[in-house]
Amino acid sequence: MLHSQPVNAIWQRGPKGKRRGAATEAAAAASQQRVYVPEAASTAVTLGGDAATARSEARSEALRRMRVRTIRAYDELLARALEWQAQGRHYILDAPSHLPVAVQRGWSPQGGGGLSDEDHLRLATISAEVQRALGVALPERALRGERGALLAAQSARHVAVRLSEWVGVCGADYVRQLVGVEPCVLAAPPQALLSTLEALNRHAELEPQDAVTYLLRHPALVGLSPSELEERLEGVAAAVGLAPDEARKMVLERPELLMLTPQRLEETMEMVEQLLPGVDDRLPSMVARRPQLVLRSPRTLARDIRQLAATLGLTNWAAGRLVAGGSGILELSLTTLAARLQRLKDLCSAHPSWRQQLTAMSPGGLGRCLRCNDAAFERLSLLAAAGLAGSRRVPKVKRILTLPAGRFDALFQQLGLARGVRSGAAATGASAASSDSAPGARAASDESDSDDEEDSGMLWPPAEDARNGPTALNISGGSSLVVAGIVAEEPASMELTEDARSPVLSAV
Repeated sequence: MLHSQPVNAIWQRGPKGKRRGAATEAAAAASQQRVYVPEAASTAVTLGGDAATARSEARSEALRRMRVRTIRAYDELLARALEWQAQGRHYILDAPSHLPVAVQRGWSPQGGGGLSDEDHLRLATISAEVQRALGVALPERALRGERGALLAAQSARHVAVRLSEWVGVCGADYVRQLVGVEPCVLAAPPQALLSTLEALNRHAELEPQDAVTYLLRHPALVGLSPSELEERLEGVAAAVGLAPDEARKMVLERPELLMLTPQRLEETMEMVEQLLPGVDDRLPSMVARRPQLVLRSPRTLARDIRQLAATLGLTNWAAGRLVAGGSGILELSLTTLAARLQRLKDLCSAHPSWRQQLTAMSPGGLGRCLRCNDAAFERLSLLAAAGLAGSRRVPKVKRILTLPAGRFDALFQQLGLARGVRSGAAATGASAASSDSAPGARAASDESDSDDEEDSGMLWPPAEDARNGPTALNISGGSSLVVAGIVAEEPASMELTEDARSPVLSAV
């Protein structure tokens, strides 16, 4: 019960007519077993607390809605990417890109279906001529498909003359190797190879002998002149956004890029950038390390992202962020990734703190964890066995997995763990047979270092209640799953429906 008046009187006047301080007033109130609670101040505190709570809840709700909109927008983008079609020409020359450039220039599509009996007889005659000059017959691939049609259009006499020219310029041994790799060079003069050797020496900075060996591995370049190679290199560098030296290095690794039009590369780069949210200015360096990102159609990347999301039970947007954080994750099998995620869940179940860290982990953080090898995962087991799961003495889960081996060993020493445990950890790291990188090693330089904490809670498909829209989350099954940052029972299957448009996602 509130008794404000007596206390006010005590505060107003002391025994000698002097004002008392707060401590004296409190002692007097206590002696009378009365408590003074200013009513106006109490109301202000209550209202202030309610307002702060309301603001916090409003921010959380706004953030949740923003995340839902982001995820939905990305799903729509992914659907468009699966139907993507290039607007312009795919290849610079309208011919099969695997044939030598010298042959592509004069290419005309062959009518009809397969080779005729007459074609097969002509090819047998040509093969006999090659056997006589080089000591080996034509390889099997020269007798079918586009190569067979091209060679069948040549007369045996014409091929014999070409063989003589090639042997005179390059020697029988080199011609034998070249014809074994690409028999269609017999339809072009040897001067085409000499021109390309000069181009590689001048613009690709290859030594003459290295250029000769390089063309044995990539005979499709035979026929490129120095000016053509320079122009195509500049086109690739401009389309991808690389410096000339970087573009040259990438093209030497994947010369197929030289066959694509700059417009095709630009269109692909634009779509890939949209499919990898947050990649921003790291995309050129990512493509330089993995040119297949632009060599393949964006439809293929979209399918890979969707399969990754379905396998790991993530949102499509989170799967895109995983790839944007380090495209090397696409080189791992879906089976391997699913097994690693399940093991990470099992290991993090050792302590509520670890479970919460996995719950709140950003897509980039999860991607780094999944690219760690078995020895790195064993670290969590060792710490849990030592009773240190969730301890403040050890770093967070992601840091534990990605620490360099030497620093993790130093951490063991600081924690005062037994020597046998440390040597066991070292043995585990040395014998990890299925690893794709050393424990804690960075997978690639195109990997994002950011923890992307603002993306926390966007890994898993979001659930909405009846107040926020017609989306319903149907869950059945066991175990545990994180949905919108909340630990719930994990379903064997999870269906997210909204006006019958949202996809069905399967949980791991």
